[in-house]
Amino acid sequence: MKQYYDSEADIKWIKLKEGVEDSIQEISPGIIMEFNENKELIGIEIQNYSRLYKVTLSKPYTKTLASQKETMRQLFTES
Repeated sequence: MKQYYDSEADIKWIKLKEGVEDSIQEISPGIIMEFNENKELIGIEIQNYSRLYKVTLSKPYTKTLASQKETMRQLFTES
């Protein structure tokens, strides 16, 4: 899994699997699931990331894998 953050666009991408995006599904406003041609989930795009997660962008942002999994669990169970 790889993660990218674009501070100008305020978008975080979580790349779960290598592949070319074939289709998307917006599961909640600003939360987009990306699928390959085999309909496998390959990535997640989170728009307005700093507003959603109240990230202080002027400081380095790191999370442990466990806390990232907890954030994703909350995201998908609270929508």
